Amino acid sequence: MKTKFLKELKMYLNQYDIKQEIVKDIVNDHKEIIEDAVASGQSEEEIIEKLGNPRMIAKELRNEKKNRKQTYDETFIALSPFIAVIAYMLMGFLGEMWHPGWLVFLIIPLTGLIVSVRRDGWQILLTSIAPFIAVGAFIIMGEYYDLWHPGWLVFLIVPFVGYTHHSDYVKRYVSMTGLLVSVGLYLFIILTYSNTEQYAWLVFLIPAIIGIIFGDITFVWHSDFEETPKSFLMIIIVALITFIVLGLMTSLWHPLWLILLTIPVGGILLFNENTKKNLIGISPFIALTAFILIGEFVGAWHIAWLVFLIIPMVGIISSANEK
Repeated sequence: MKTKFLKELKMYLNQYDIKQEIVKDIVNDHKEIIEDAVASGQSEEEIIEKLGNPRMIAKELRNEKKNRKQTYDETFIALSPFIAVIAYMLMGFLGEMWHPGWLVFLIIPLTGLIVSVRRDGWQILLTSIAPFIAVGAFIIMGEYYDLWHPGWLVFLIVPFVGYTHHSDYVKRYVSMTGLLVSVGLYLFIILTYSNTEQYAWLVFLIPAIIGIIFGDITFVWHSDFEETPKSFLMIIIVALITFIVLGLMTSLWHPLWLILLTIPVGGILLFNENTKKNLIGISPFIALTAFILIGEFVGAWHIAWLVFLIIPMVGIISSANEK
C-alpha cells in the first residue's frame, strides 16, 4: 500500500510545475513518515489514511508553492520603485547624471513585465521589453553621441522582434529581411548623398508592401466603432509625419520624439470608454513628457523626477473613487 501511495503522489506532483529534485524530496519525506509510523506500531493503512489522498496532497503543495512564488513576485515589484529612486539619486548627486539617469525609472514597468511574461517564453518576453530597450538606446545614442538622427531607427527593433512570432518561416524571414534591407538602404542613401532625407524614407515602403502581400497588414473597420480605427490610424500617420518633418527641419529629434507618445495615448483614449482607467493609462505618458520638458528646458533634472508621483497618485485617487 505504501508503494502505491508514493507512486501516485509522485505522479500527481509531476503534473505540476515542480522541479524533480523537489518532487523526490517530497516523496522521500512521506516515505519516512510512513516508515516511522509503522516502526512506532501503526499500520500503513492508518498512517496513509491520516496523510490523505495523494492527489489532494500534491494540489496543496502546488498551491503553497504558487502562493509563495506570487509573494516573492509582488515583493520584487513593490521594491522596484524604491530601487529606481535610490539609483537615480545616487547617479544624480554623485555623477551629475540626472539626464539620462532617469532611464533607471524604466526598471519599474520592466519589473512588472518580466514577472508577468517570463514563463511565456523568450519571444514574448523580448517583445514586451523591446520598446524599453529602444527608448534607452535612443536616449543614450542621442545624449552621448548626438545620434538623434538616424538613431531613431532603433525603434524599428520593436516590429523586428514582432516578426519572430510569425508561425510561417518564409513570411518571418522575408519580413525580417525586408526591414533590414530598408534600414540598410536608408542609411546608405543619407550617408552617401547629401540632402536626401526628404525622400530616403520611401525605402520603408518595402516592409509595408511585404506586410500587405503576406496579409500581416490589413485594414479592418468594425461596424460598431466605424470611426474609431480610422481616427487611430490618423493619429499614427500624423504623429509619424510630424515627428519626421519637424525632426528634419529642426534637427531636434530630442525631445521631438515625445510626439510619438500621442500614439499609445490616442489608443488608450479611443479604445477605452472608462474615464478613470483612461487617466491611469495615460498618466505615465503625461509624467514622462513633463519630466523630459522640465529637465530639458528648465534644467531641473534633480527635482523633475517628482512628476512621476503623478502615476501612483492618479491610481490611488481613481481607486478611492470606485469605492
